[in-house]
Order: sequence, then C-alpha cells, then structure tokens
Amino acid sequence: MRRRILCACAAAGIAAAGCAAAPAAAERPPIGFEALCAFDALPRLADWPAYQDSSYHRDDINADAGNFLRVEPNGDQVLVDTDGPGVVYRVWSTGVVGMQMSKECRLRFHFDGEETPRLDLSMAELFGAEGSRWPFVPPFAETFESGVGGGEGPCNLCYVPMPFARHLKIIGRNVMFYHVDYHKLPPGTAVESFSLDLAEGNRAALEKAAAYLRNAGAPPAERPGERVREFGDVVLGPSRPFRTAFDGEGMLTSLLVKFVEPDDEALRGCVLRIAFDGRACVLVPAGDFFGSGCGDRRFKSLPCGMTDEGYYSYWPMPFRKGAVVELMSDLARDVRIARIAVGWVPGPQAPDAGYFHARYVQDPDIPLRQDYRILDVRGRGKFVGTNVSMQNARGATGIFFLEGDEKIYVDGEKYPSRWLGTGTEDYFNGAYFWNAPDKAAMARPYGGLTFLDWGIGRVCAYRWHVTDWIGFTRGILVDMEHGGVSDVPCNYQSVAYYYLEEPAPQEPLPPCAERLPKTALPAAPAFMCCALDGAPVLGGAALEQRRFSALNPRFDSSDSLWLGRGGAGDALVAKLSIPGEDDFAVHVFAAGGPAFAALDAALDGAPLGRIDARRPGLTPWFMTEFGPRRLAGGTHELRLAIAEGSGEERDVGLVAVQLKPRSPFLRAWWIIGNWPCPQDGGWAIVNEVERSQDVRAAYKLPDGSETRWRAFDGPHVDLGGAGWAAAYGLTYVWSPDERSVGCFIAKDDGLRIWLNDRVVFDRNTWSHAWHDQFSCAMPLAKGWNKVLVKCANWSGSWGFALRLGDPDGVLRCAREPIEQQ
Repeated sequence: MRRRILCACAAAGIAAAGCAAAPAAAERPPIGFEALCAFDALPRLADWPAYQDSSYHRDDINADAGNFLRVEPNGDQVLVDTDGPGVVYRVWSTGVVGMQMSKECRLRFHFDGEETPRLDLSMAELFGAEGSRWPFVPPFAETFESGVGGGEGPCNLCYVPMPFARHLKIIGRNVMFYHVDYHKLPPGTAVESFSLDLAEGNRAALEKAAAYLRNAGAPPAERPGERVREFGDVVLGPSRPFRTAFDGEGMLTSLLVKFVEPDDEALRGCVLRIAFDGRACVLVPAGDFFGSGCGDRRFKSLPCGMTDEGYYSYWPMPFRKGAVVELMSDLARDVRIARIAVGWVPGPQAPDAGYFHARYVQDPDIPLRQDYRILDVRGRGKFVGTNVSMQNARGATGIFFLEGDEKIYVDGEKYPSRWLGTGTEDYFNGAYFWNAPDKAAMARPYGGLTFLDWGIGRVCAYRWHVTDWIGFTRGILVDMEHGGVSDVPCNYQSVAYYYLEEPAPQEPLPPCAERLPKTALPAAPAFMCCALDGAPVLGGAALEQRRFSALNPRFDSSDSLWLGRGGAGDALVAKLSIPGEDDFAVHVFAAGGPAFAALDAALDGAPLGRIDARRPGLTPWFMTEFGPRRLAGGTHELRLAIAEGSGEERDVGLVAVQLKPRSPFLRAWWIIGNWPCPQDGGWAIVNEVERSQDVRAAYKLPDGSETRWRAFDGPHVDLGGAGWAAAYGLTYVWSPDERSVGCFIAKDDGLRIWLNDRVVFDRNTWSHAWHDQFSCAMPLAKGWNKVLVKCANWSGSWGFALRLGDPDGVLRCAREPIEQQ
C-alpha cells in the first residue's frame, strides 16, 4: 500500500461575494438564498418543520393529479395557503403535452396578503423555458423531457428560494401534478418576502450557487484548510480492511474511491464503515453509499456520484473526538482499489452541528399493502436524502412500482400530514416513469435516475434534500409505496442519509450473500394457444422441470424450464395440444448458454429451422420465430434435435411454445354494465343479464339505477375503469356447419364465456390483457351461435378480446342474427 498525505487549501470553489458559509457562532443555520451555497452548513440542526403541499389524492388512492387544498368558486386552484415566516425551496410539476407549457397553465404567488400577485407566471416562465427571466432560469429552474408520447408532459423543477414573511398563497390554473416544498421558520424570524428586486440584491449568492450546480462533481463548497490523505494500490481481503483514523475535532469533507474492477459483487460485497466519536454511524455497501445500488453507473450530483475517475462523496461529516474511515470486503476473494482519498478540515465545529449517518436497508419481498421503510430513527436531527434500488419480485413485470408515493412521518405522526407525494419518479425529480429516451439527462444535482430497465423491471434513483431538508425533534419514518397502493411485489434496497444530534451506531448489515444483487426475471413466457401434453422426453426419458434460480443463484425467479442433456442427434420431444385449427406463427422459447446446443426444430416431422442456443452467458430464454403453419386442432409433436457437430453432450432447455393465430378478432358487440362484483363472492353472483339478454331492455342495478346495452365496434373491448365491478358483452357468430374451433382470449381481469348458454371458459384471475394469452375450444352449431361474456375488474382499466380460429374466413360476426345468403 502506498500512502501520501497532502495538505492543501481547497481553492477550487468559485469566488463570489455574499455566499460565505455561516460562522460557527451564528444563531441559526443559513436560510433562503444563503442556504443555496452553504453546503457545509448542512449538518447544523434546527427545529424548523418541513412541508410538501402536493396534488396527492386525499383518499389515498392512486389518482394524484388535479387535487388541491381547495378550488375557489371562480376556478382558482389553491396549492398553498400558509402563514409565515417561511421559505419555499422546491417547486415541481408535470402534466400533459400542450397544456402543461401553455400560457393557460399558470401559477400566481401572493405574498403577505396582497391582492395582486407578486408573481404571475406560466409554467414555461417559472421553470426556465420560453419567456423565463432571471432568476427563474437554469440551473435553478429547468424543464426537461421525462415522458414520451401519449400526452406525457415534461418535468419541471424550480429551486429558486422564495421567502415569505407573513403569508403565502399560491394559486394555479390548469395545474395537474405539483409539489411545493417549504420550511416554516420560528415566529419572529426576520425574513423579507421574495421579489425580483430581492433576488437581484442576492445575485452574487445565486450566481455562486449556480456555479456549484453547473459543476456537479466538483466540491460544492469552499473549504479553507482542507487536507487530503491519499492511498494507492489497496487490496481488500476477508481479513485485510482499509483503515485511516483522525484524532480530535474536525469535519470529513470528501471521500474518493476508485475500484480497479467495479463489478456488482465488489460494490455490494465491500462495505464502507465510518465511525464518529467511537460510534459506527455509517455502515453501507460501498457502491450504494455513492448514490446507486445498480452497479457501476455514471452520474454526477451535488453531494456524490460515480465517474471514470472514481466514486466521490462531499457530504460534510463533523466529529468532535475522532473519526475512523474503513473499507472492508465481505467477499471470499480479494478486491483491488486503485485509489482512496479522504479529505478533512481539522478544528472546532458549530455547537448545533449534527453527526452524519447513512443507513442501508433491504427487503427482498416487501409484503403487499405494506409500504417499504427507508428510515426509522429516533432522536433529533434532519433527513437529507436517499437513494433507492427498486426491482420486481415474484414475477411482476414492468416498472409499475413507480406508482408508489413517498410518505414521511415526523415526530410520532400516525398520518404523514406534512409530507405525502404523488409518485416515486416525481419524488426523485422525474416524471412519467422517465420514459423519455435520454436517460442521462435524468441525473441532476439534487435528484435523478441512475438506472432503468423495463425488461428486468429495475430502477435506481436518488434525491437529496440539500435545501429542503426535513427536520425532526423526536424521530422520523420515511416510507415509500411500491405500486399505487403498495400492490406490486418488489425487492428494494436503499440508503438513507441523515444527521443526528448524537452519534448512533448502525445495525449490522444483512449477510453478504443476501446483499449481492440479483436479476429479478420477469414472468417466464407461458405456453399460449397450445398446452403441453405431458412432460417432454429426451432419449426416451421424461424430463423434470428445473427452476431458473437453480441454474444461476443470481436469478430471482420461481419459474422453471424443461432441461435435458444429450449428444448429437438426440432430440427433446414435446407433445402440444391445440384447441382448434388456424394459421399460426410458431414462437419457440429456449434457454441458452455456453453449455447449450444448436437445435434443429421440426413440427410433425416437417422442418421448422435452426435454433442456436449457444450463448456466451446463461440466457434464461430467447425466442425464435418460425413462419406460419396451418395446424389442426388436436395433438402435434415438436422435436428439438441437437445438431450434428455439437461434439460433447450439450444442454437443451425448453421454456415455452407460443402459437400466434392469424384469424381476425370478433368486432361487433353489445356491452352493458356495471354490476358490483365484490372481491369476496362477487364472481358467483348471478345477475339478471346472465339469464336473458334483451338488447332493447333496461336492467336494474343493485343501487336502483338502470343500465342499457350499448353498441361497441373494435377488436379490443375497452370497459373503462372501475373497481370490483362486472360488465357483459354479447355477440353472435355464424358457422356454415357444426365445427369445433379454437377461441383465443385476452382478458383483464376475470372472464367467463357462454356459448349458446353453456360455459366454455371460466377464469376469475388478475391479469393484464395480452392477445391470445388464454384459449379454449368452442363447439359451434350450424347457423347462428350466441356468445355471452362476463368480464370482472379488480382494479384499474379492464376489457377483453376474442378471436375464433377461422383460417378459411367462413365465420361471420354480428350483433344480431341476420339471414345468410
């Protein structure tokens, strides 16, 4: 290990007047414009309550747009109406394309009871876009694309401090989603309410803060007398930690670590431990501490980040008796560190300076309807930020956990009355799931995105409360929903950053094996439009199913595949049962990897083509598509033969076969609803419309109202949105003769199908509607056949789609039977 100690003055900051850090003897921590560039005053504690007024739904459901403190008779939307003194530190908003950035979408700021608003700004003018004027310009006020398509508007952020002396009222027009974050200051605190003249008088402070924000990645404060210890060629082993100690009083100001090979295991298996005055206040996996738990990323934020030069932290960390910085490895192998640099400033600290803490927590399978807990701590202090790594569990797909809101409970609250959010990405300074393609633009000084992958359902993001910190006197709980009402199975890991009046040791970390990141596989492809008739065989022996997690412990999945092993010429043979004839595209999902073979596929003895399952790494599944084949209803044989020239024995893995029918959807329907369909017992209720269908009659609903049939034309019957309700669809199908056809089904959620008053399909399960995800046989009579559908909704949108196997185009669909020529 090489070691050298440097003593240097940290003159890298940009000199400007009016923004010096408050002296240790100051009566209070900096506020307003002063707080923007007093980063090293962040440890100073103050009992100022923080609030977030937002558009969260007051009934705690997932409908967080267009909700306000109240709406006045003239249509004014009241976002904030509060007494001073105080300071607004953050305003966030988003909405729909067009309206969000139009002149009709506005915010008016009334200070101290004035009738005429001191600020009357369009969203574009407030958030640094067209027509904006200083100080509402980047980097304090910014508009950037976060959504994409479908009406998803941009993300708007404003970090211009807006103090108010006696009162603040913010009124909106055409506002959808919003946050306004502010501090309430002690009565009597001298504050001058915001004006453009006041901002101009503090231009030097604002310009200096702007320079820090534009140069995120550089030290965000001037640190005279800063010293730096540097270490190179550090090798961490199971019993060889890195350690450096500091005696007396002072403040750690920077930490830089550069891994030689920053792989996922090293970043989670190596642990940063920092003790102040003998207490281990920081105990966090190394990668997570620097802002992202999703491996080696590239981003720069104000207090920490990951760059090609190494990972950095500038969190100010005071100590009074001493500090010890350790980096340890919990892995069985060595981990090489190219460089470690620790900066500190010796000397007395402000009497009200708290101790820095960082806490890592994880929950690999968060219980449904229970929020994820980022932080639960007792004492006096302030919460200054978090980064959270989020991914699906138990086969959940997409990134719909982002519908969850943050909830912050202060000093024993039973309900988060001061701080309740509108969505996970909103909290992290994004919007609309960060759907815009430029993901690098989502990483910003105070919050942003470091990783997003829809395919594996994983997201990593951070948020720093540098000016809008959340103080507490007795304790704080920081929770995050996973899904709109914590209804998405999830695996979360997080780091909470906070200051406490007294140093408090952290609980031990989970074992290394439990911390190491796993890839949460989406639900494995299922057999569609066909069913497996018995276990596949290879070499005359029936195969057994193997879980993907057994093939690779890093795979988080309870799904399985059919796995066998053989030599050239050996074949995996699977019998497939098809409900009815159609022209099908054939999709074969096979596993791949270094030990897997190239396969020659055949169906009923006719060659399909080659499936090359040889891959450099283990691939749970990949799809090979073969051209359309006409297949009759009944049993068919799929053969996957190990290609000649494969040499030694190779693996063969079959995950699923999906047949894609080509016949058209039924498009002419009568629709009627909605009847209540309670979660408990609702599916078994027999409504009047199930007994007889008169498309010209009105039907009584349980609440006494009436409903009537309405015509619907289209391939997918969209039933809108309602919770625990049922609706019905009716159509007729003409057949030239008696025949059994395949019925290929999409459903969201429960679906029952009657054919000529006989049930042919009945499945009341939650599901998103995917074309042809379910199937059944339909024995059509000659002439007109009545098709009645019951569709039940559990939550959100709902609907269904049906198509019948009709490769020769002889079937007809109509809302009412008509004479056929």
